[in-house]
Amino acid sequence: MEESQEILLNSLESLGISIPQSVSSVKDLNPTTLVSTCAQCLNLLDPTASFPTSLPSDSMADQFKICTDLATRIKNLGFVGDMSFHKVD
Repeated sequence: MEESQEILLNSLESLGISIPQSVSSVKDLNPTTLVSTCAQCLNLLDPTASFPTSLPSDSMADQFKICTDLATRIKNLGFVGDMSFHKVD
């Protein structure tokens, strides 16, 4: 793993972000883990936020809404890249 990825993952863990043991690099972040990590970070940044840290398995509409809400909050924090459905720049 690159040193920068190790620093990132270790920093997240030191902040209390739960990262599965199977994740040893950014490439290991599957969609479920990425959503959970983003939600935990946003909840940490804003204690009044209550983003769910897991996606419901039974409702694609709910999954889409949660991801849209996460993306909106990240954009509101100043992210200027594209966060469309199929790609993140």
